Amino acid sequence: GVPVSGGTGGVKVRWHMGGSAEGTVDAEEVQKFGAFGSDWWEPNGPMKPLHSYNKVRCSFLNGMAQHLSLSRDAQGLPERLQSIRGLKVVDVGCGGGILAEELCRMGLHVTAIDAAPENIEVATRHATEAGLLSGQAAQQGGGAPDG
Repeated sequence: GVPVSGGTGGVKVRWHMGGSAEGTVDAEEVQKFGAFGSDWWEPNGPMKPLHSYNKVRCSFLNGMAQHLSLSRDAQGLPERLQSIRGLKVVDVGCGGGILAEELCRMGLHVTAIDAAPENIEVATRHATEAGLLSGQAAQQGGGAPDG
């Protein structure tokens, strides 16, 4: 994985083609979404709906923070999470990285995975151009993302 530079969050980008014989990866879907290429980042292109509601998705996730309890205070009572900043999340089926990039900008440490290596290539290139990746992205097949 690769940590983010210039932000408080982090991004790791990986692709995964493994799985068991009973796996849930549909090769036709992988091929279909892998064919979008740079169209992932065209705001008025085929991914326009994702761009349109990306801010809403992120706002929802941030709002859910007030309902999360990840630790206990000195009296053993649940402490409410005030912000999702700094949390580690996995964006499974990240496509071109639209959600992963926004979550990173919100301060989360993001591991983005996708079954289509073409999508990881697009996500890596775009995140690098946006200054969100430092070093080289981990593009490894056959393994689960590391923490």
